[in-house]
Amino acid sequence: MAQQTELGRNAYPIARPAPGKRHSSSLVSSV
Repeated sequence: MAQQTELGRNAYPIARPAPGKRHSSSLVSSV
């Protein structure tokens, strides 16, 4: 799972910020 997170970080650098933390959870769930 750690590897998938690293990929998402590179693919979704905009969903990584603190203000978008909630969105990050939604994106991860969607994936």
